[in-house]
Amino acid sequence: MEKLFADTNIFGIAVDREDSRRGSVWRILERVASGEVELHTAHIVVEEIKQNPHEPTREKELSLVENLTTEIHDTDKRAEDLANKLLNHTGLDVVDSLIVALAISNGLIFWSGDRYILREKVINEIKEVLKKHPEYTFKYKKE
Repeated sequence: MEKLFADTNIFGIAVDREDSRRGSVWRILERVASGEVELHTAHIVVEEIKQNPHEPTREKELSLVENLTTEIHDTDKRAEDLANKLLNHTGLDVVDSLIVALAISNGLIFWSGDRYILREKVINEIKEVLKKHPEYTFKYKKE
């Protein structure tokens, strides 16, 4: 079974009627709802969603998290250690380093619509860090 780790922007794309990627996200969310795909995320992602100043959108995003996620992951020592390595050797910021590290350390496919994180340069930087940590692989799905 495919196991995806949703980044914050996936939930935003799902509720944004103007985003051209919305249909693609919903096709995957429908597969999640049918049990074909597991959806994971992190508490840090939920906290980012809660900071959304637009209440109707925020509530829709939180509802998706509540109704569709299999597991919401906490930060742990392994993820923190990996996040620090990513922070020091990639162009990722503190929060993105931790979100990506949580996906990697849990063996999940990082699913994101963030055009910065999933650009070739950053992907290569992440893979370079992971060469020193063969227990991990970076699997991702772009929106």
